[in-house]
Amino acid sequence: MQKRILIVALIIAGYFLLIRPARTMFMSWQSEQVYSHAISEDLEITFEYRPTAIGFTYSLGGVESEGMYKIPFGRYFLLALTGSLLMGLSFKDAAYLVYIHGLGFVLLNVFLYTGLYAYLPLLFGADLLSEYLIPLSSFGIILLGMYNKRSVGQNLSDENK
Repeated sequence: MQKRILIVALIIAGYFLLIRPARTMFMSWQSEQVYSHAISEDLEITFEYRPTAIGFTYSLGGVESEGMYKIPFGRYFLLALTGSLLMGLSFKDAAYLVYIHGLGFVLLNVFLYTGLYAYLPLLFGADLLSEYLIPLSSFGIILLGMYNKRSVGQNLSDENK
């Protein structure tokens, strides 16, 4: 148990010292690109900058829509990773969490840039992923890991009978 607590403490320190500043730097670079493209193309869209998110509002056909683009590997990643390790789940489950956030990052950028360069309503794919699907998947990994751990335990006890 002490080993797991030490690993969780290192993960938390690594998150605040490495991942969070990297997310902020990437977001400031990306927001400059997004703003400059929106201004150069004279898009009917407004942005709200936050350190790790871009809020957007646009009007299409007289209907105003708003959404959010957040970079993965945020607080849901940290909570799910530390929670899964403290519950005694395997490092394989933690790797799945990293895969989900990595894939989410790629898909978010596809939706963001496709929405900006081709069809504005696709920006809501980014909103859907960053607000709902990635956080839900993060905590779903914990449930899946607990289920797998329980299933393996039941299979071992069945074999011992």
